[in-house]
Amino acid sequence: MSELTPKLRERELQLLALGMLASILPVAGTLPVWVLLFSLLFAVWRLIPGWLGRRHAPLAFLRLPIGLACFGGVWLEFGSFNGVEPGTALLCLMLGLKLLESWKPRDGLILAMLAYILLLAAFLNNQDLPVAVWLTLVAAFQTGVLLRLSRIGEPGPLAPSFLTAGKLLLQALPVALILFVLFPRVPGPLWGTPTPEPRAVTGLSDRMSPGSVSQLAQSNELAFRVSFPESREPRPDERYWRGPVFHEFDGQEWREGSLPDHEPGFLPLGDPIRQEITLEDHGQHWVIALDIPGGDLPNNTRQRSDMRLESKDRISDRIRYMVDSWPSYSLDPALPDSWREALTRIPEDSNPETQALGARWGEESNGDAEALIERVLDHFGQEDFYYTLEPPRLGRHAMDEFLNDSRRGFCEHYAAAFTLLMRAAGHPARVVTGYLGAEYNPMAGHYRVRQSNAHAWSEVWIAGEGWRRVDPTGAIDPSRVETTLALGEQAEEEEWEGGLSLEYLQLQLEMLWDTVQARWDGWFLAYGPERQQEFLENLGLPGRDALRLALIMVALIGLSLLLLWLGLWWRQQPPPSRDPVERAWQQFQRRMARAGFPRQPSEGPESWQQRLQQEAPAVAQATQSLMDRFRRARYAGNAEEAQRIREELRALRARSLRRLGRE
Repeated sequence: MSELTPKLRERELQLLALGMLASILPVAGTLPVWVLLFSLLFAVWRLIPGWLGRRHAPLAFLRLPIGLACFGGVWLEFGSFNGVEPGTALLCLMLGLKLLESWKPRDGLILAMLAYILLLAAFLNNQDLPVAVWLTLVAAFQTGVLLRLSRIGEPGPLAPSFLTAGKLLLQALPVALILFVLFPRVPGPLWGTPTPEPRAVTGLSDRMSPGSVSQLAQSNELAFRVSFPESREPRPDERYWRGPVFHEFDGQEWREGSLPDHEPGFLPLGDPIRQEITLEDHGQHWVIALDIPGGDLPNNTRQRSDMRLESKDRISDRIRYMVDSWPSYSLDPALPDSWREALTRIPEDSNPETQALGARWGEESNGDAEALIERVLDHFGQEDFYYTLEPPRLGRHAMDEFLNDSRRGFCEHYAAAFTLLMRAAGHPARVVTGYLGAEYNPMAGHYRVRQSNAHAWSEVWIAGEGWRRVDPTGAIDPSRVETTLALGEQAEEEEWEGGLSLEYLQLQLEMLWDTVQARWDGWFLAYGPERQQEFLENLGLPGRDALRLALIMVALIGLSLLLLWLGLWWRQQPPPSRDPVERAWQQFQRRMARAGFPRQPSEGPESWQQRLQQEAPAVAQATQSLMDRFRRARYAGNAEEAQRIREELRALRARSLRRLGRE
């Protein structure tokens, strides 16, 4: 390597390695451990020569076989190089491999550009506010490194490069905002890419077995946020949020099953409750809503015959939508025979004791569904049944063991047992899963529903009435239902008294963070086609006319760039003088320059006048009196000349000077 060729100094190498590791950090949780270890190893390996005072990395001949091994490892890990996760893993390894062979400033520029691409991959993977802030800081850092690499031969402090990087990002912010607000949105997730398999996330499942909901209820993760901007808020006893509905039982698990579609006989009673829901991604098709939804449905959503909402695509990104629900209703007073047969079906070889008990109670109640409901609830309330988040493991005949032996369970145990007893008595019944209750955030004005609010209840069909919701959990331990429902009421109705207790501060910080995160989710991540159209129409802009919208966007970007240029130009101008004579002198110079007779930087008034007498005698004669006044006011300290200078200057025009110059 020639001595004249610039090399990366140790400081620039350290900055590049630090930027690479900072870019990898947001995606660390999605990468195999060996990818992270290799990336860290490559960074340390490249820095060893600087630490040891050597010119080359040790064992440099191993770089090629290690690179081939990395590519092979990604293929064995993912089975492909296509997709977000294998592409991100490969990009991390390429960053490390490129760092190993980086010796020139050009190599450093390529490495910094690859780090920008990794930042984009990290944002596609996670758009939470902390991650977005971190990626913004890393982007500013990488920009500072690029500016530093452009001055590789100029030693000096690092601060100016990073300060300039921050200024560049701030200058680009108006254009970024215009593009974000006005650039046409396409249906589907804005900040995500489709994946061949759904991600493993916390949420309700498409099937239910003993213990599944209790495990979910121990999670404190957010399920969705909801507000009621255009209607009353639901009462605590109305806060049942409908999710997956299960019709088929195989002896151990409840599934959605396949029932013939029919037009549900839904009669809403009273006024609807309109909800604005921000639903977290859960990898399933179900869409949550207050029980029971109806009316106009969100885009890309359909309603099944059992009244649950379902998205045509998997919910792989956070979505925001409006939906109406009627807590008071009449549903299916007439049920098709095919549904009656399917919703009373029980496998013959499962839970024989429960089937026998349900059949006997059905006979004793003379087929009266309401009497049987009271009988089952009284049994749960009077016998030694216990509510627990850690129910014992059950075997093949799970409901027999639960009703006769353990008598300990969570809401899904009681809902499943109740539904099975009703079916055994010949009454159509099904299990509904969703969420119960909500927690109010007074700072943001919305409710939060967590995974810990996950719940299961039953629906029983009663002839002449239709479907009726029955929550057997209340019969076992009413405090379970009351406590869950009271979460929102406590935060909504209690007034916190004075004092700076740790619990109070923790609650306030939690509410504040939830408010900030909700604003981020609602105005940034959920800014899709519908929300963009609504926002633009509120501003009086053509939300549906793509051509006009594009023209407005180009015009605003041009205006912002013009304002930026004017700001930069203004900063380069000398500051205006407070001296009236000096300001008049500057105005006189500008007027002479427009006329074609500029003053040279090295000329004073007298030498300028002498040059004009040689080049343009008529102009010199016309400006002689004015220049004499300038000399007297400026150098002789005659302040009284300032007024006369302004008067004479007003009479002197660039057009007349040009005409005199041609004479």
